[in-house]
Amino acid sequence: MWGHGRGYTLYELMATLVIAGIAMSIAVPSMEGVLRRERVHSAMNRLAGDLEFTRMVAIRDGSSAVFRFVPGPGCRRPGGTGYRIALKGSKTTLRESHPVDAIPVCYTTNNADTLVYNSRGLLAPFNNRTITGVLGNARDSLTVSVAGRIYRRY
Repeated sequence: MWGHGRGYTLYELMATLVIAGIAMSIAVPSMEGVLRRERVHSAMNRLAGDLEFTRMVAIRDGSSAVFRFVPGPGCRRPGGTGYRIALKGSKTTLRESHPVDAIPVCYTTNNADTLVYNSRGLLAPFNNRTITGVLGNARDSLTVSVAGRIYRRY
């Protein structure tokens, strides 16, 4: 009889642990996919914020600002695993991003690995850029318009 007397038998506890172990072995692989997707989504949100920062620096300082991807191992070019932001012609880095995980998100772009905003906040040369973040089979992307607006696909 289950649960008779003052406690549970060893067999009842073992059966419960086996069932819990099977449930965990099913849930863990699907959680890895969720974690990868969230990691990519978070990296793309951070990237969007830093692109907006680059645009605002260019407008504020009245000169061009450069957003350049830093190549990373295992990432296709053009793109990389991190990036640097600086004023055009300056060696001073205003902001930079490095991979924080052992397995970094790879950014790829449909054009050169550099985005330049002019003093009016427009992309130079004048063409839209699509940037994709990839980690395993998880992907997310954003598009930067010629006018400097950032469009996300959710």
